[in-house]
Amino acid sequence: MYEVPDLQTTFDVVQVSQQQAPLTVITLNVAHGRGGGIHQLFQSADRHRRNLDGIGTVLRRERPHVVALQEADGPSVWSGRFSHVAYLAQTGGFRYYLRGQHDYFPGLSHGTAIISRLPLRDPLAVTFRLATPGFPKGFVVSSMAWPGPPDVEVDIVSVHLDFVNVRIREQQIAELMDVIETRTRPLVLMGDFNSVWSGRKKLLQKLIDEFSLSTYAPESESLISHSLLGRRLDWIFVSPELVIENYETLPDLVSDHRAVKAEISFQPVARARISAISW
Repeated sequence: MYEVPDLQTTFDVVQVSQQQAPLTVITLNVAHGRGGGIHQLFQSADRHRRNLDGIGTVLRRERPHVVALQEADGPSVWSGRFSHVAYLAQTGGFRYYLRGQHDYFPGLSHGTAIISRLPLRDPLAVTFRLATPGFPKGFVVSSMAWPGPPDVEVDIVSVHLDFVNVRIREQQIAELMDVIETRTRPLVLMGDFNSVWSGRKKLLQKLIDEFSLSTYAPESESLISHSLLGRRLDWIFVSPELVIENYETLPDLVSDHRAVKAEISFQPVARARISAISW
C-alpha cells in the first residue's frame, strides 16, 4: 500500500499586492474670502472673487482629493452675496461640496465646508452648543471612498473651534468626538483648532491621547499656519488605521491662514505565518 509521506512546510499568506493610492488632503481657513484685507465688509464682490481665485489657483496646483474649509461663506451681505464654497469648488475643479452654516445672524451665512473630487456620502453639519457670544462655530463631516485600493470609506471632518476661550474649545472637542465616535470609519480630522501643541490645558495632546489619533511632528516649529500670530493653529489628525506620509504648510498668502497639506496612506497589512501543514 502506498502511503503519502508526511509533509510539513511554512509559507506566507500576504494580501495580493496592489498599488495603494495616497489620499491627499488640504485644510484652510479662507477668512470669508478677504485675502490679506482687514475685514471682508470693506471689499467688493469682485475683490472677493479675485481673492478666491488665488485660493483656486493653489488648489488646482496641489490637486488634493478633498479640502476642509473654515470661515467659508454662503451668500452673505459682508462678502459679496454669493456662495464662496460653490465658487471655490468650481474654480478649483471639484465636483462635490458640503457646507454647514453655523451663524444665526440675518444676512450672514458662514461656517465650515468640505469640497471634494470624489462623491460625498452620509453628510452631517453640527453647530456647537457653547461658544463665545457672537462667534458660533461647528463642524461638518462626510464619508468618501478611498481613491483606489483599498476598498474602504473614510470620514472627513472640517472643524472650527472657538478662538477666545480654551475651556469652550475643550467642550467643543468633546461634543465633536461624541458625534464622530458613533461613526465607524477611519477618520481624517482637519481644521482651525485655534490651539497650539503646548497650549494651555494641553488640549491637542488630550485629543490625541483620549481618541487614539496622530498628527505629524506636533512639536515642530517650522509648520506655522497663522501668518500674523506666528502659530500653528491649523491641524490634520488621523485615526490609527491611517498614516501621514507627507505634511507641509504651503507658502501662498491667500488668507491670514496658510493652507496645510498632507498625503495619507493606510497602515501596512501585517504578514501572517502558517506552519505545520501535513498529510
